[in-house]
Amino acid sequence: MKGLRYAVGLLTRLPVGAPDDAARASSVPWYPVVGAGIGALSGLTAYGAARILPDLVAGILAVAVSTAVTGALHLDGLADVFDGFVGGWDRDRRLEIMGDPRLGTYGAAALFLALALHTSLLAALAANPVVVLAAAAGGAVSRAVTVVGMGTAPVAAEGLGARHAAAATLRRLVVTGIVGVAAGAALGGTGLAALGAAVVAGAAIVGWARRAVGGITGDVLGAVQVTAELAFLGTIVGSARW
Repeated sequence: MKGLRYAVGLLTRLPVGAPDDAARASSVPWYPVVGAGIGALSGLTAYGAARILPDLVAGILAVAVSTAVTGALHLDGLADVFDGFVGGWDRDRRLEIMGDPRLGTYGAAALFLALALHTSLLAALAANPVVVLAAAAGGAVSRAVTVVGMGTAPVAAEGLGARHAAAATLRRLVVTGIVGVAAGAALGGTGLAALGAAVVAGAAIVGWARRAVGGITGDVLGAVQVTAELAFLGTIVGSARW
């Protein structure tokens, strides 16, 4: 269970003690499990709040909970990617911008749009108990997509992303992928379609990173997670309107 503890410590702000670096490799297949827990907590918040508050407020509270639990880890990566990739003119400058802790215009815009979209999607489902399963599945699928990207794309720079990419062996990628597919399948055909959308969205970010800086970084992996989760939830919500 050291792998699970490491995954919780990495992906959340929950007080689980100091990370055991020896458990880094075994933590990889646990990422979608931890993601499912984060999503379920967000979905429960949305559904519970919608009992007494407007759906939009319920969506806001749900996103606030997931952001607090994760410490905005993935959102920070998304903002850095947009600041660097859009604002930089070559590989070195893009990596330099991504390493700057200050938030730029492109990152702020991406962050606002991502939070607004996440809020709207959860609000659209908040009155229905399916929001809990959808949010949990989205959390699991998006982390599984992130792991696959981490294990199959070249590393652009040393750092947190590179250290964890080395732990994403073929066997761990297969296990993680199976968990991700199972999470999507829990919602039937719609969930599998949403899984496909998440994969395409994550692949688009990885492809962008390859062209912009030559591969992935920790920030790129954060952007993959956010984008994949939004694509998953967007497909779920959209399917109800078809």
